[in-house]
Amino acid sequence: MTRVLLFCLLFSGCHLFGQQRAIDSILNTATLDQLPSFDRFSLAEDEVAFEMGYSTSRFKKGQFGEPLADPIKEVRLVYTKFPDNNPMKQRALNRSRIRALAKQLPSVLTLPAASWKVVIQTDATTEQEAQQLFHGFVLVLDRSSDTPNFLDEEELRRLTEGDSTLFKVVERQKDWRDVVVVTDLTSSMAPYTAQLLLWFKLSDTKKMVKHFIFFNDGDLKTTSEKVIGRTGGIYGGAAESFEEAAKLAQITVASGYGGDLPENNLEALIYGIEACPDCKDVVMIADNRTSPRDMNLLSSVTKPIRLVLCGTEYGVNIDYLNIALKTGGSIHTIEEDIENLVEMNEGASVKIGDEVFIIKDGQFQFYKKI
Repeated sequence: MTRVLLFCLLFSGCHLFGQQRAIDSILNTATLDQLPSFDRFSLAEDEVAFEMGYSTSRFKKGQFGEPLADPIKEVRLVYTKFPDNNPMKQRALNRSRIRALAKQLPSVLTLPAASWKVVIQTDATTEQEAQQLFHGFVLVLDRSSDTPNFLDEEELRRLTEGDSTLFKVVERQKDWRDVVVVTDLTSSMAPYTAQLLLWFKLSDTKKMVKHFIFFNDGDLKTTSEKVIGRTGGIYGGAAESFEEAAKLAQITVASGYGGDLPENNLEALIYGIEACPDCKDVVMIADNRTSPRDMNLLSSVTKPIRLVLCGTEYGVNIDYLNIALKTGGSIHTIEEDIENLVEMNEGASVKIGDEVFIIKDGQFQFYKKI
């Protein structure tokens, strides 16, 4: 019981720390727009507003009764530049507001940095005027399509526009052989799966991949129905052709989209290792913006895991670093490969992007940003 409680506390602390880093990165990189005042009554058909009061991070009641019918494409944080003399207080309030939105809609923290905007209203010269303006969030929904068609090459090319993470990583890996690829296929990962399938179709390296595993974190189960180790939503098959792989991805994404933020990564890894015991390399294509729900299964992973991290614009998720460290695996981002983790001892550090992580008490911890 004590160990379970300790694990829960550690997981909760890491999750909150990772969330805080993501929120700070959003505030640091979001596009800034200024306008006299935002008109809450002129929303477009693909926009929905969630209102908060002036100078508060509490949503007005009754706004989250029904789930959103479409994926979120863009988030706009709207606030008033009044008073103008305490930017630190305003930043703290904006941070709390994003945290409140993520509590209601966890997927907003998985969106790329380019999907966030901050809209600053400048008309108010008194507190009374500021109180009359809109404060909160406007979400732009993607009503353009439903389930991606992974069998259509043109659709794959469209999905891959603007990101080349997987293309860059596989170009650098000449020694991977007989690979089982375990791929997160929750809603935010379709562009990376499209890269995987397009590369598999067009490259002359099909011998590299022997087996595909796609997972969606439990099909359409609610959070309360997801049991660690038995969450499900995992689909696998031999890598015999592009068509078979694309059909498998199609079935996976049509069967569910995850729902909440944490995912069953370790369960999927264990499934993949058991499905292809002769596979030499285990490669996981992971959503860096979310965390595994089942880190306590890590001791059951019996092979080194090579982690391709997608969506690292907010920094690297420590959970994936620790999966690589504990299994003797490696980390791969769009820019670099970190492959010597198994040789690292207590107190050693590693730099990834502009962040430094240090091994303390046998696991990676965030050290500093440079």
